[in-house]
Amino acid sequence: MAFTSYSYLYFLLLVVLVRWSAPRRAVPAVLLAAGTFFLWTFGSLGLVLLFGAATLAFGAGRGMARRPDLRRPLLVAAVVLLVGNLALFKYADFLVRELRALGALAGLPGLLPLPGLAAPVAISFFTFQLVAYVVEVSRGAWPAERDFLRFLAYAAFFPNVVSGPIVRPAELLPQLACPAGFDAERFSASVFLFLGGAFKKVVLADALAPAVGGVFDGAGTLAAPAAWVGALAFTAQLYCDFSGYTDMARGAAGMLGFELPPNFRLPYLSTSIAEFWRRWHISLSFWLRDYVYIPLGGSRRGRPRTYLNLLATMAIAGLWHGAAWTMVVWGLLHGALLALHRAFRDLVANRAGLARLRASRPWKVGGAVLTLCCVNLAWVFFRAPSLRAAGRVLRAMFAGPFAVAGLAEFRTALVVLAVVAAGHALVAGDAPMRAYRALSPALRGLLWAALILALFWFAAPPAAFYYAMF
Repeated sequence: MAFTSYSYLYFLLLVVLVRWSAPRRAVPAVLLAAGTFFLWTFGSLGLVLLFGAATLAFGAGRGMARRPDLRRPLLVAAVVLLVGNLALFKYADFLVRELRALGALAGLPGLLPLPGLAAPVAISFFTFQLVAYVVEVSRGAWPAERDFLRFLAYAAFFPNVVSGPIVRPAELLPQLACPAGFDAERFSASVFLFLGGAFKKVVLADALAPAVGGVFDGAGTLAAPAAWVGALAFTAQLYCDFSGYTDMARGAAGMLGFELPPNFRLPYLSTSIAEFWRRWHISLSFWLRDYVYIPLGGSRRGRPRTYLNLLATMAIAGLWHGAAWTMVVWGLLHGALLALHRAFRDLVANRAGLARLRASRPWKVGGAVLTLCCVNLAWVFFRAPSLRAAGRVLRAMFAGPFAVAGLAEFRTALVVLAVVAAGHALVAGDAPMRAYRALSPALRGLLWAALILALFWFAAPPAAFYYAMF
């Protein structure tokens, strides 16, 4: 049930009506029923796995509360089982294919049968969310949840279960324990956020999909301008697609009286790769920091170990996105960029002259351009179906013929790219929401109507949410 489908809109309307008609004590049950139905529309396997994983995490938390002396073994067992379940469904086929390829080189073709397992929708996100819960409980940072139904509602909260944001227990469980009363201002702002996210997805991201597919999925010779436009188009498409989904998720949650954390803060304005990861997929970035990078030692064990930890953390980030070598390369590229940034920062940390230069506007503009170029090049591996396809696009970008005649077919993509670039340049932080809150009710209604009409008049041919595949 895609967020942009009519079936989802009818479903959301029904859930909103039932939620605000039900007594507060029944809200977790309403949300659990809604989440169960929502996940069931994607298949029963994902639903079974979520309930099994949630039961495991809940039991581990209760066990830690009863037996503090067993916190460590219970944590290890819970994390191994949760991550092992994710690995089985997401990486078993990939691992067997690679082993079969090695076997073929050794003259042993077909030694291992393919398991034929497909990762169900939402498994990556709910696994990380449940791992965060058991780790927080083991650290004493959050008390073990006592209400099993409420915990299931937390795990299956339908606005964010498919593609995030990945919420910590402190960000949602208290809201489920004491649901908020109806607030007309919050509801209105949530509708605006939902419609704005739909606009990003349906009008902007989907309009870029044909140009992106033509560049990355083709097999012919690419001219350099076309390759650059295709790569930049994917950079914009992914942002509009994923941040649009997040806005719709946060808007849907807000209509139900719940607040989800923001996941994007204009990431393409970042002046360094470290800042990019503080602005892009924020919930994943901080999850990786708190539950992978810091436990590996973070920056506490010397520079070489710090750089290695950055590489390992981002390699895991790549694998989390998909079982493919392209994703591993993408993760390692970001790890290397973060390590280089760290090394440069350490080098200039105590040089007063360079500190003044780094605070200057030209330095920041140059940093933003360089960061965007690096991120854009790394996205080539993220989007390409294979390493060979990524190499084809990169060769065209830097060594392809400079022919502009074929750019006419990219005119829609160029217009959308200009809109996205202007939006990044002109919009600061939460300026759209502040401007919306300053409008009168009549003007808000007109804005809603304008967004709805734009969704009908300017909608591009539909494309699936890109992050739903992860």
